This record gives sequence, C-alpha cells and structure tokens, in this order.
Amino acid sequence: MTGPRDIVVAEASAAILAGIGIYPASAKPIHIRTAIDRELCLSVSDGFTRQTWRRQGHSWTETRDVLSVNEPECIRITVLNDMPGPRVVSFGAARLLRIPSGELGSMTVQADSDEPFSISVVGEPAISRPVRVRSHEDAEIGA
Repeated sequence: MTGPRDIVVAEASAAILAGIGIYPASAKPIHIRTAIDRELCLSVSDGFTRQTWRRQGHSWTETRDVLSVNEPECIRITVLNDMPGPRVVSFGAARLLRIPSGELGSMTVQADSDEPFSISVVGEPAISRPVRVRSHEDAEIGA
C-alpha cells in the first residue's frame, strides 16, 4: 500500500532526476512543432491564479481555475519562480522543470490529445492549475 510519504518521496526523486535531465522510460515522447501558437506566463507567488497570454503581438491577463487550450496547439509556458528557494514545476505526468529562485523557466507543450493535464509545483498542492484540452471539433464551434 502506498502512503503519502511514499508519494512525496517518489515526486522528490522524479524532480531531482528531472533537474539533471533524466526522465522515466515510460514518459510519453514529446513531439514539438516549430511554431508557437500562444504563450502563457505564470507566477509561483500568486499560485498560478493569474495567467497572462500572448498571441501574435497581443497580450491579455485573466484569472481562471481551469485553463483551456485547443488541440493541436503548441504553447510555450513560462513560469517565474518569485519565491525563495528552487521549485520543480510539472507540466503533466512526466515533464518536470527545475526553476531556481528569482528565475524564469519555460517548457513548450503540444496539446496533441484531448487528455487534461495540470501545471503544478511539485509538493505544493495549493500551486496547481488544471488544463483542459478542447478537441479540434469543440474549438471550431467555440465550446
């Protein structure tokens, strides 16, 4: 039986390995297009509650509990770690990024399936945002 301590140890181990560029063999391969459709900027100190989006020279800020992206969008997500100490941010199940204090970290995410994922700081459940991926058909009708 897996307890809370086991989960924390597993997350910490994965974060350490990700910090040096080692990912599990079971991690889904990441296929990235060269063109970025939109950019998303988040800040650790506000718990990812305020999102700033950029697209084709335009910028807007919104506050949402659940983020929405469209399949097959390619999004660059930039996270500012404006808190003391390094943070490990997960982008879905197997993509982790270690960001030192006072620095920015970026990850490019391809929404290539309609599976939801979350952007969160490992070990800090209050700093998390679920991401809903709308299918190509739903995006066309504005759902």
